[in-house]
Amino acid sequence: MAKGLINLPASRTKNKHSHEIPLSPTVRSILDRANANSSDDFVFGRFTAWSRPKAALDRRCALPAWTLHDLRRTCATGLGNLRLPRLM
Repeated sequence: MAKGLINLPASRTKNKHSHEIPLSPTVRSILDRANANSSDDFVFGRFTAWSRPKAALDRRCALPAWTLHDLRRTCATGLGNLRLPRLM
């Protein structure tokens, strides 16, 4: 954080390559405030799975059955409609 970077070691990434992510001044400010108000190592709390939040959303919404992967497809379709290039 002191260098304005988040360093993800290879052990934490899906492709097993380390990544350095530069942080904008705005993001650094948000993270500094979040860290000052937390004694946890996780800035935005702990998250283990999507199943409970999705089940809660399903109970509140009258939607046909859907999966989390549907969100990825919908996003990909929308970005394609905007003629944005695919990254992979």
